[in-house]
Amino acid sequence: MATTNTDDLRIDRIDPLISPAVLSYQLPLSESAAQLVASARKGAEAILKGEDDRLLVVVGPCSIHDPSAAIEYAMRLKEAAALYQKDLHIIMRVYFE
Repeated sequence: MATTNTDDLRIDRIDPLISPAVLSYQLPLSESAAQLVASARKGAEAILKGEDDRLLVVVGPCSIHDPSAAIEYAMRLKEAAALYQKDLHIIMRVYFE
């Protein structure tokens, strides 16, 4: 069955994304970013094991289309995480499209 009358009728253009492997090569993870990820994971694990009584809060946009908006969101979330760190362990989750 042909789908030329139903598929992508409103698509003006498609911008292909680079592969995760190429992205990792072009933008390698810095040591400070790796430490941040490891620390956040360790904190989440401690909460899930009952070793930390804070509330684990995982938040973030459904997907990222605008990198600058995502960075702004992350900066605001960082401020909230610092403000509420005694009671909450806030982690930003991200899904890239």
